[in-house]
Amino acid sequence: MVEDVCEGIENALNLILSTAERSGNMRRELKQTIFDIVSTLRDLYVQLKTSRDSKSQTISDLEGRVASIKADLEASRGFMVKVHRETSSSAT
Repeated sequence: MVEDVCEGIENALNLILSTAERSGNMRRELKQTIFDIVSTLRDLYVQLKTSRDSKSQTISDLEGRVASIKADLEASRGFMVKVHRETSSSAT
């Protein structure tokens, strides 16, 4: 789905450029403005993708840390139950 959106955005930007290039009635300044805007939109899109990828990597790293901490917690709980059982049985 994400690839479909990426392709759709790219197609829309290309359509804007090709329309501007084909238009004979458009002033040169307006064409240049359209080209600049499309360029800016492409740059911003790349920044968004980069940010998304970075955040995805951060989320993956944090999920790994959470899993590790949960495993440590479970191990600690098991150790505490064992110590508690040994203490209560030796007291009697």
